[in-house]
Amino acid sequence: MRHLLALLMLAAGPTFAQTEDTPEQTPAINVVSGNPAAVNIDAGTGQLGELIGLTPDTGFRLGGVLLADFNWLVTGGKEPGKTGWNFLFILGGNVDLDKTIGLPGAEVGSQFLLYKGYDVNGQAGSVLGYNSLEASPPLGRTELYQLWWRQALLDDRLTIRVGKSVPTIDFTNVLAPIPVENEPFPVPSLSGLIYTPAFVNPTTEGAMPGYYDSAWGVTLNITPIEQFYVNWGIYDGSLASGFTTGDHAFPHFNGTYFMIAEMGGTWKLGEDELLGRAGFGGWQQTGNLTNGTITEDGTYGFYGFAAQTIWQETGHADESGQGIIGFFQWGINDSETMPFNGFMGAGATAFGVIPSRPNDTIGVGAAYGWLNPNNFQRDHELMLQTYYQAQVFDNLFVQPVVTYIKDPGASPSYSDAWALSFRVTVLF
Repeated sequence: MRHLLALLMLAAGPTFAQTEDTPEQTPAINVVSGNPAAVNIDAGTGQLGELIGLTPDTGFRLGGVLLADFNWLVTGGKEPGKTGWNFLFILGGNVDLDKTIGLPGAEVGSQFLLYKGYDVNGQAGSVLGYNSLEASPPLGRTELYQLWWRQALLDDRLTIRVGKSVPTIDFTNVLAPIPVENEPFPVPSLSGLIYTPAFVNPTTEGAMPGYYDSAWGVTLNITPIEQFYVNWGIYDGSLASGFTTGDHAFPHFNGTYFMIAEMGGTWKLGEDELLGRAGFGGWQQTGNLTNGTITEDGTYGFYGFAAQTIWQETGHADESGQGIIGFFQWGINDSETMPFNGFMGAGATAFGVIPSRPNDTIGVGAAYGWLNPNNFQRDHELMLQTYYQAQVFDNLFVQPVVTYIKDPGASPSYSDAWALSFRVTVLF
């Protein structure tokens, strides 16, 4: 059950999630994120590097992830019967500068991203987005996804990361766990849901950089005690004015900024010490934001999330553990131009429910967004999603996904939609 419990540690992001592997340790994999590019700072498991001799003791890490899915809009939406596919490839490497050149607490990292796909969310008329691999246009990208320097200070209680990165990894990230007791979990998640609200709070969408529009900026993390953290970040804010920050390799500071801060912590409930965690944050976007004839001078918002172990079963030393974890999200903003003004979401994941398949998971999720009346004629969109994620072998996972979209928000003329997806994830 130790692996299941580790999935519920602080979601303070990668700034203090960099645990050191030893030659005796083997990266453990439990549930894999429906979109690892959105919630994990390290690409894949690092086994690609080990194949060419880059073992953890060398200070070098090379890994990657490949995702591909097929989607069928069975009925409803904008284009019922339509199909589409998505393909994502990420290759990344890190260098521990302490091990390589003797610079304590320093690390550099970089990732390359290749994406190609279809407007499957547009086919369904979904503003929330039932498939997180499809983000904003263009729908074909080759880009420098990340390039950063991370410096740990004060016994890792303060870390600073400077460069091009993905803020949704550090902020609003309800799904990302943190390793405990020096156990490496390179690509775990609290859920395998694939819909977009699981990875970016809809009330920040259009302003907050993330997958796949990463941005240049600075991220600070403070962890005075193990059970509490504070994160703060400031980034290039030109995404809100329509500039695609992800597919531009160099900084593009035009006087607008996206600033965000988050604090959170963990707890244990009852005799079984059921782990839970929660976070709360606020953000501000500067600059003139426009939508048609409407203009506003910046905007701001608040969000929160929580996760709790609901049930766990111990005594399965040969398995990853059995249990159920639930999570909750919310967000609001004061924007006149962004797509959503409010959001609530929740979900649950069952781990190891089939004794002979300890690394399979079953999950459900619900997302409800209040649409900005300046942008849409409908005032809301509701999405329900369920999946079964199966580990075929080692680092290969497959998952069928069923999504129901009630009142697709793009147009009041679109009827309720049903979509089927089949995703394959390969980690290396």
